[in-house]
Amino acid sequence: MIYGIPGFYRRLGGLLAVLPVAICIRDNVVDFGTVVGPSMTPTFNPVGSRHSDRVLMFKPAGFFGSDGFSRGDIVALSSPTTKGKTIVKRLIAMEGDWVIDHKGKYVHIPKGHCWVEGDNEKVSIDSNHFGPVPLALIDSKIICSFWPEFRMLNNSYENEERVRKRPYS
Repeated sequence: MIYGIPGFYRRLGGLLAVLPVAICIRDNVVDFGTVVGPSMTPTFNPVGSRHSDRVLMFKPAGFFGSDGFSRGDIVALSSPTTKGKTIVKRLIAMEGDWVIDHKGKYVHIPKGHCWVEGDNEKVSIDSNHFGPVPLALIDSKIICSFWPEFRMLNNSYENEERVRKRPYS
């Protein structure tokens, strides 16, 4: 008999028992990601930074649906224009709201949709280009950046005068 084999199988069995739980948590509760590009500067990837921000993402959609998100949240969502691409934007307006786009026109946000924008409006491709996006495209809410420095995120939106909230909010 080779000594140590039963211990190996015991550890392997423990790993195989924990692995599905870890995958379930990653897919449905929290995940880690990297924010690439300048569209969310200065919140992420400040000018002069040599590193992309690493973030912690909470996935409230699995538990709360669209009630898990609110105006000002920074969200990761599937790109409405490029299949398989994830983008990071700030949630500006929710269904039923009216928002003034960058051209100065009022846009009504239909049921089941939202309006998202990048913090760096000069380079961001966002709802000002592709219009309201379905809430179903939102995957997660970004709650903190943990690298290159740890910081909790400010989920306030500075241009609130551009949004007319729905009467029942």
